[in-house]
Amino acid sequence: MYWVEEEGRVLPCGFRFCPTDTQLLLFYLKKKILGLNDHIDLVPTIDVYASNPYHLPLSEFKYGQPNEYWYFYSNRRRGKILTVDGYYYLSSRRTIFDGKELIGFVRTLDFYHGRPPCGTKSRWSIQEYRINPDKIKVNEDDHTMKEKISKFVVCKIVHKQVYIPSADEVIIEEPEPNSSEDENNLSDGDEHNQSDTVLSQVKGEGSKSSGNDKENLEESEVNSGDDIKKKKKKKKNDTL
Repeated sequence: MYWVEEEGRVLPCGFRFCPTDTQLLLFYLKKKILGLNDHIDLVPTIDVYASNPYHLPLSEFKYGQPNEYWYFYSNRRRGKILTVDGYYYLSSRRTIFDGKELIGFVRTLDFYHGRPPCGTKSRWSIQEYRINPDKIKVNEDDHTMKEKISKFVVCKIVHKQVYIPSADEVIIEEPEPNSSEDENNLSDGDEHNQSDTVLSQVKGEGSKSSGNDKENLEESEVNSGDDIKKKKKKKKNDTL
């Protein structure tokens, strides 16, 4: 593995700062509060709530994913957080556990343009991490350290990107229904219906004609029988 030295820090080549929530609280924030391990202090300290998020010195954090997120230490604020032309609005809270042990708290603040309550939500937000005070043991009379524990936080600045397809990306769209094909299918169906109707009519006429032929045959047979009877009767009379 290759190592590089930058600003007095020795880091592995291709290093990217991507800690878990537990690492962020117990390794980075806790040690920062206690003043330990300054040689791995990769996160700058600024006042993140002093201005709009895109006006912050984001370039000072050099170890994350560009245009994705940035980490900074800061002091937390309570109540309304206003900037020159915007404000931060608390949107959610959650707790962080390491197994069954509560180790910290996170609150998410979305940045809005304008003034509350009629602002316009932006794609910027801050995830503020605060350690559980029970995770740092201090003397009861050390009020300075207690205040630092309750106020000092590490913030993750997030900018939600809008997805833009690349030039070589193929987008498949479903075709719209073709009205001409529907009409052709409909006319084909009509032709089949007409054919069935004509065939039914032909069958009906054939059945009718067959019935008429049968009746004519029976009538001719009856007439033939009557003629035979008349001839026999006439012959008998002539003999007498």
